Amino acid sequence: MILIAAAAVFFIAVMIRDNHRFVVRRYTVHSAKVSRRLTFVFVSDLHSKDYGEDNRKVVQAIEDLSPDAVLCAGDLIIKRDAWNNKPGWIDTGASFARQIAGHFPFYLTDGNHEEKLCYRGERQEAYDDWCKAVKSAGAVKLHNKSIDFRSGVRITGLDLPRETYQKIKPYHMPEGMVEDCIGRCDPEKFNLLITHNPKFFREYADWGADLVVSGHVHGGLMRIGRLGMIGPDLHLFPRYSGGLYENRETGAHMVVTCGLGAHTLPIRIFNPGEISYIEILPEKK
Repeated sequence: MILIAAAAVFFIAVMIRDNHRFVVRRYTVHSAKVSRRLTFVFVSDLHSKDYGEDNRKVVQAIEDLSPDAVLCAGDLIIKRDAWNNKPGWIDTGASFARQIAGHFPFYLTDGNHEEKLCYRGERQEAYDDWCKAVKSAGAVKLHNKSIDFRSGVRITGLDLPRETYQKIKPYHMPEGMVEDCIGRCDPEKFNLLITHNPKFFREYADWGADLVVSGHVHGGLMRIGRLGMIGPDLHLFPRYSGGLYENRETGAHMVVTCGLGAHTLPIRIFNPGEISYIEILPEKK
């Protein structure tokens, strides 16, 4: 009983600590499609969390990294707060977007929390308010759109429909869904795809993505090494929970961030928040 109690206290202490800190993780990808070094900071799943007043700790960490651009795969808000018209539900996410866009090009997509504001008429107004706040902040919202960045890099945002986030019952993406959403990729470009759900990495790679950045899984709540324990679809040991992955058939890579915040179950054990720093380099000769 004493050992069980000591273990419980230990895990609770780790959870509290990991819920209130973040780390910077660095990833490197090489490609023959780029002619010079490019750097990106990638964040996701803030979920209205504050690290210090007005998220100054996170903003300062990003400024210190000084990337060419900042990417975000959504879930800056909590849908429940918007549904319930909680005062200030939009403020933390909008303030974060405004601070980042004031210093760097800032490209973002929706997560499932933003997406779920759209599917009922009474919540469409909240979604419209969010989109206006993002635009006013100076961020570029890539809702199934692409932009040419620099040095042959094309950035595309993919917002998948609600059914791709279903829980418990496995979801199998229909062939061609990615192309139906965002059109064909340009194989001459380095295609950087921002999308919230990492579950469909094979489909993203088949579409032609060279690098995918994704979040959603929160690191699997508790991590043992590179292994996350449970995914948001309530499946154990999700295949993609955090880190750098490669599709060996196409050579595509995917960075999955463990995210910065939490909701509903604020559990993070051996799993602090994460800012991802991604370096894209010309392929080694």
